[in-house]
Amino acid sequence: GFAYSTFCIYSTSLAILLINIYIGERFSWAIFMGQLTIARFRGDTTFGLVARIGCTFFGGLIGATLWYISTAKGIGNAYGLLGVLAVVLPPFFFVRLNWPGPPMINMIFFVTIALVSGMF
Repeated sequence: GFAYSTFCIYSTSLAILLINIYIGERFSWAIFMGQLTIARFRGDTTFGLVARIGCTFFGGLIGATLWYISTAKGIGNAYGLLGVLAVVLPPFFFVRLNWPGPPMINMIFFVTIALVSGMF
């Protein structure tokens, strides 16, 4: 059951016609979130769902804030993003490594920040 869902998501990336959509819309995030859904007990599944939704929301807010600060009053450029990231990444790395709690929350929160702010 678990491998089947991952294969279904991944197999869409193998189609030549869908590869541009796969890359452009970051479907790898779907595989990442699908793998985190795998849980044995109902409480683990519920916690995973609530944690993923909450961390995605708050990570998106922080990522959008970082992007907004880096754009200043225009469309922004790489130097503005680099300046913002030079200030916020050292504390983010420290918190990422030392945050007490489930690793899934930590991982989803910071990956969402990275995707939204434009690091990838």
